[in-house]
Amino acid sequence: MTERETNGELLDLTPREKLWLINYPNGYDIPGSLRLAGDFVQTIPFGSKVLEVGCGPGRVLKYLARKNIEATGVDINRAAIGYAKEHRDDPTARFEVMNGTKLRFLDNSFDNIVMVGVLGGVEPEVREKLMAEALRVVMPGGTVAVAEFKYNNDPEKLKKYEDAEKNTHERGTRIIKRGDKELIVKHFTEDELIELFTKAGFTSVQTRGESIESPGIADPKPEVRRQYTVWGTKRLSQ
Repeated sequence: MTERETNGELLDLTPREKLWLINYPNGYDIPGSLRLAGDFVQTIPFGSKVLEVGCGPGRVLKYLARKNIEATGVDINRAAIGYAKEHRDDPTARFEVMNGTKLRFLDNSFDNIVMVGVLGGVEPEVREKLMAEALRVVMPGGTVAVAEFKYNNDPEKLKKYEDAEKNTHERGTRIIKRGDKELIVKHFTEDELIELFTKAGFTSVQTRGESIESPGIADPKPEVRRQYTVWGTKRLSQ
């Protein structure tokens, strides 16, 4: 996987994004460790136009398909996009290789945008760009939602955060070993996620914390994991 895709555009991948491609070149074998809160899913009107940024193999869009959505998914991983196209349940669903910080969509193109486990895998400055692009392409009155791992105050987790911060220089990060490879994942406090939304310009920001049973990145055995789903609305005047 190179930075240059078939459309001739450089994806300009960051070091943390490259780590994901190195660890998961197939794209479809990344564990589905997070899910959108049901409270948010219920706010999506039947038949909405929904974009998923960082869609991977399209698991989330398949889950949302019960609402008869007009689905579009984008990801930097070409193999994951290929898998999503081959295994889509809805033949009208669109999947494209695209960088979420440089979306090739017009302003106000979607009713809803979702990002599941995306913000935690990139650098702080990339998170802000992702949120800014999401705000641009969502319609006024539309919502953007993210699902991310929750900062954990357990002593064992705190020690892992402290050890990782020496290398990443960012609070709440973890360095996850996969054989001789590494991944950097950020766990967020509620305030950190809310700040991302409010700084980007969203209003009516809502948060739902949950504990879910799911597989992990380092250990595929299901266990209880803590997460947040946060969603905000684009002002009607924007």
